[in-house]
Amino acid sequence: MHHFFGPIVRIHAEKTISQRGYDAEEGAAILFRFASGVVGTFVLSDAVPSPYSFEQGTGENPMLPRAAQDFYRIFGTDASLSVPDMRRWSYDGAKEKSWLEPLSQKALDVEMATPFDLQVAHFIRV
Repeated sequence: MHHFFGPIVRIHAEKTISQRGYDAEEGAAILFRFASGVVGTFVLSDAVPSPYSFEQGTGENPMLPRAAQDFYRIFGTDASLSVPDMRRWSYDGAKEKSWLEPLSQKALDVEMATPFDLQVAHFIRV
């Protein structure tokens, strides 16, 4: 989030109740305030059934089945983006930004590949 929105000036976090009975964090909800005024949230858990995981969304770990779900959502004043499906939602073409106007959806064209393979290819090029 720092990469996209800049320096973080305040964080509040709450851990979830343990589902497995171990003395370890299994999940949390985190609220961020950035110097730019942006507010971000991050919710995570490794103790719930869910298709919204980084590894399953990106295919980063080829041992896990790939899920056709987004795992990040970035909401902006002009558009919103879901990752990794790269769907952009906006009021493009509408008379005004309003709940009464239909949203337009556009799938951005990105190369689908295993991230580790892309990292190795980049390393070789460098």
